[in-house]
Amino acid sequence: MTVSRSAFAVVLSMFAFIVTVPSIVSAADFEFQDGDKVVLLGSTFIERAQRYGYLEAELTAALAGQGKQVTFRNLGWSGDTVWAESRGIFDPPAEGYKRMIDQVKGLEPTVILFYYGANEAYAGEAGLEAFLKQYEKLLDDLQPTGARYVLISPLDHLVFSERHPDPAEYNDKAQLYRDAIEDLAAKRNAGFVDLTGPLGSKAPLGSPEAPIATPGEYLTDTGVHLNAFGYKVIAQVIRHQLVGPEKTKNITLNAAGEAQELKLPRTLLPGAFVPSVTMTVKGLAQGRYKLMANGDEVLSLSDEQWAGGIPLYPIDYQHFDRLRAAIVKKNELYFHRWRPQNVTYLFLFRKHEQGQNAKEIPQFDPLVDEQEQLIRELSQPATYKVLLQPAN
Repeated sequence: MTVSRSAFAVVLSMFAFIVTVPSIVSAADFEFQDGDKVVLLGSTFIERAQRYGYLEAELTAALAGQGKQVTFRNLGWSGDTVWAESRGIFDPPAEGYKRMIDQVKGLEPTVILFYYGANEAYAGEAGLEAFLKQYEKLLDDLQPTGARYVLISPLDHLVFSERHPDPAEYNDKAQLYRDAIEDLAAKRNAGFVDLTGPLGSKAPLGSPEAPIATPGEYLTDTGVHLNAFGYKVIAQVIRHQLVGPEKTKNITLNAAGEAQELKLPRTLLPGAFVPSVTMTVKGLAQGRYKLMANGDEVLSLSDEQWAGGIPLYPIDYQHFDRLRAAIVKKNELYFHRWRPQNVTYLFLFRKHEQGQNAKEIPQFDPLVDEQEQLIRELSQPATYKVLLQPAN
């Protein structure tokens, strides 16, 4: 078998680094709807997600495959807690909290994904009651939006190196918060996504006996914050929990002539958990037959193998990267829209100096809309034209 890394690739096995994908645990069956407006709210995990774009790209592509167009707005803030302590800027946390509530309401979301508990977990059991009380208040204060809620558990920390602290103590505390968040989700009839447990179990990078690399070094910057590959892995885990795997399409053909052209549905999901297509070709003369795409051989199998049905993953890596790049650009533009670098001069206590320039901030809106249109275009389902012909 040969695998092309060009615009088209057919692979016969799932990406090896996804081996454990827990099911969504929820008091209610959560499902995205066509036209949903999703707000991502939380701490560093959420803010950094916009830099890489994998989370939105996975969800956007999967939902587009179901005929659903969904938009995302990232309001993540590094170091954030349910008290919005990081958002106060030069004001007390209560003012930052109020601004956050107003910003979310102004977006009129239909879905809000919350990621809290990672910072609060440092307080351990002693801080759990206060955390839950404030989390309840946050959910109550956003209830006027009418949005459906999804609560995401905090990630464990990973062992990064012998010179870094052992994360075991933090992870024990995080487990307390994970369990409490699951109970809260059930109480509020909200969706729940479980990210706790060693990320290494989701991306083992080999076996415990013969690891390819230390997960902490390979997936994170310091054992705490995910790098690009870490976000790629965790985006697939979240997408699988919230959207589920793609449905396999069965294609059965009867051999006709020396070669035949056919169409395969394209997937933009590099971490597909089930094959996009199972292709069966009956009636082939004895011999080997190759599948050709864009002039490249991507698969060569015997007539018996084709007759038995072959699971295929027609993945367009380049197109997925174009989609992800458009999402990253949209996020960058929207970040400048809602969180301009010179916010003190534009909107806060020094606005008497340059507040007249605040009128320029809404000029980001058409630029964001332009990227949204591109995202919609890039996420549309498509098919490949491929050729099955004798290998000799």
